[in-house]
Amino acid sequence: MKCLQTRVNIVPVIGKADALTKSELEILKNNILNDIDKYDIKVYEFPACDSDDDEEFKRLDEQIKTSIPFGIIGSNTVMEVGGRRIRGRAYPWGIIDIESDSCDFSKLRTFLCSSHMQDLKDLTHDIHYENYRTGLIKSINSGNGSKEKQSRHDDTEKLLKQKEDELRRLQELISKMQQNMTSSDELDQRKQKSLRTFGKSTFDIANSNCTIIKPKTNDFCSSNKNTLNYNFKPQTNFKNLSSYQTSSTAI
Repeated sequence: MKCLQTRVNIVPVIGKADALTKSELEILKNNILNDIDKYDIKVYEFPACDSDDDEEFKRLDEQIKTSIPFGIIGSNTVMEVGGRRIRGRAYPWGIIDIESDSCDFSKLRTFLCSSHMQDLKDLTHDIHYENYRTGLIKSINSGNGSKEKQSRHDDTEKLLKQKEDELRRLQELISKMQQNMTSSDELDQRKQKSLRTFGKSTFDIANSNCTIIKPKTNDFCSSNKNTLNYNFKPQTNFKNLSSYQTSSTAI
């Protein structure tokens, strides 16, 4: 409770008050109030009534003040007793109506939801929250928040490192892809070069194994003075050219 007293409004409550007799409940309430005073626990302090408040409100306020800590009996069962529906608990010896004077449930409900609700909200916003906000600002400005700052800095550095590692992996992947593309281009160029070399070598071999056959007539240029006809006969028996003579025309 001492840890919560600067954060929220503390309203002491005794649960399962139906397990105690009225005298035992009064003794327990007095012991709790004594402990609150002994350990200097700050519970909700009721504001004084204004002079213009009506007598009914003053009487209700006094009843609520004297009921702290509230002795509560809980129930989620609706029963029908004497022709009316009540929320209570059933026992072998009878039924307890939690909204009757047998417990302080109705007083607590009135206190939280009606008579003092606005005062509870104002204290939470104007006192507890403002004290927390002021203390937090002071701790940050005085350097007590250095650990929190360091933690945020470490988190930022961790995120940056992760981004750098991811970027480096992407760059390595791109480099590998470029190397693969370059290797493929070089392979294609080598294939084309090999094909050109093979074709040229084949043509040279064919020329080196061919002899010029003289024309059968001396007038081999009589039909066209600008055309020379040569007949070539290969000396080597090629598999595909063994039964043919090659003819070339030069202009």
